Amino acid sequence: MSMMTDLNIQIPVTWRLEWDDGFGARGWKLDDSLNDPYVIAATADTGSRIATSVPVHDILDHYLCGLPLSGHRNEAIALVQLGLRTGSSPAPDFAAMVDEDLLQGRVNGESMRSFYRMICWRGFPPMKQTADGSSMCCLGSGENRHCVIA
Repeated sequence: MSMMTDLNIQIPVTWRLEWDDGFGARGWKLDDSLNDPYVIAATADTGSRIATSVPVHDILDHYLCGLPLSGHRNEAIALVQLGLRTGSSPAPDFAAMVDEDLLQGRVNGESMRSFYRMICWRGFPPMKQTADGSSMCCLGSGENRHCVIA
C-alpha cells in the first residue's frame, strides 16, 4: 500500500469586503460562481442549526463533488450530502426552497417544466390540466408540499 505524501489541492476562492449582490454580503465565494447572480457570498460563521459554514458546504457538498452551486436540484442534492455529513435535516431548507421559490414560480438551473416533470414522475397527486393540455403537479396542496420537502 503506498501513501500519497505530496497531495496539493487548490480551491479557487475570492473574498470581498462587500459583494455587489443586492444583499451587501461580505465574505468568500468560490471563483466558479463569481458571475452567478443566484449564488451569494457567505461568511465563515457557522449557522445556529448546522455546525458548518456556507463556504465549507459549498466546497465539500458542491465543488469537490462536481456539483454546480446554482440550481434548485443541485442544492437539494448538496443539502442531502450536508445532512449525511453533519446529521442535520435538509427539511427546513427544502421547505424554504418550496415556499420562497418554487411556489412563486422560480426554478434555477433548469426549466420549470423539467423540474416539475421530475417531481410529477415520482407520482405526486393530484395532477391538473394546464391550458396547453399538459399535466402539472399541484405543489401548493399540503400533501404534495410535504412530499417534496420530506
